[in-house]
Amino acid sequence: MSKNRLFSLAAAVVIMLPLVALLYNSAEPSDSLAGDTVLPALREQLNQVDRLSVTRGDETVTLLKDDSGWVVSERFLFPADFAELAQILRGAAEMKVLETKTSDQALFHRLGLGPEADLPPILLGIHAGDRSWQLWLGNRASNQQGQYVLKDSAGPVLLVDPDLSPAADPAGWLSGQIMKVDAASIRSVLVRHPDGEELAIAHPDPLENAVLENLPEGKSLQSSTAPNSITRSLASLRMEDVLPRSELSQDALSSAQFELTGDRTLLLQGARLNGEHWVLVSLGSDFSDEDLERWSLRPDVDEWAYKVNAYAFGQIFPAMGDMVE
Repeated sequence: MSKNRLFSLAAAVVIMLPLVALLYNSAEPSDSLAGDTVLPALREQLNQVDRLSVTRGDETVTLLKDDSGWVVSERFLFPADFAELAQILRGAAEMKVLETKTSDQALFHRLGLGPEADLPPILLGIHAGDRSWQLWLGNRASNQQGQYVLKDSAGPVLLVDPDLSPAADPAGWLSGQIMKVDAASIRSVLVRHPDGEELAIAHPDPLENAVLENLPEGKSLQSSTAPNSITRSLASLRMEDVLPRSELSQDALSSAQFELTGDRTLLLQGARLNGEHWVLVSLGSDFSDEDLERWSLRPDVDEWAYKVNAYAFGQIFPAMGDMVE
């Protein structure tokens, strides 16, 4: 290599060194929070948590831990869905930072956070005695795993995993199961409607189809299995909302009396009110603790009125026209 070419190459290297240094110094610093637990003290305090709040806008749902377990404050202290609660608490305790995002509050709304967000972000509050933690929950990331959250309203925004979606409606926290009475446990059903119409269903053999005993003259069943629908109506009866029994108007109720195995009687009454479907439950005979457990009945099942969906209501209180043609 000639001396002139070697000199030119050395000069080029000298010229490039400041540029390389400039590029190196302007690179993004490493994310010091990546991999960190978002709420590190919560994991150690999980067993001491006694209150959880979910706020969106002006509405707040509060779950409290009392002597009977977890209850929903805004639903007359009705039991909360513990599985859902445990999932939220465990997710909050195990949440880790994937990436630190912006601290520019003018950009928070794009991530579903801050007062300018299209939908108010959820503020999750977790309390254990005098200890408390809070998280603002924003959007899920659109092109990668994770959810945007704030530990502090001033930022920075953190991209975290797992994401959390706690219900912001009290009804969404209710322990939804009313009962689980399998078809084999039902021997007969007598349905009465306020207009005087009755349906008498017999189901003496759990291996055979149920029978409509008072089939109107000149009519036939829509199908031989049509009466089976009512024997399956309590197999997994769930609520959408709840009221104390005394707060539901009990005028013009339909009724369905279920005779169960073991000479047990279960009476359900139903009403359509303002486009909603409500059910009352009465234990018409002595139910042992074993009976309650077998059919997933709460001991205080008859103290409440339960909102159910229209399909479930129609299965429990069918009209004659639903079965015959």
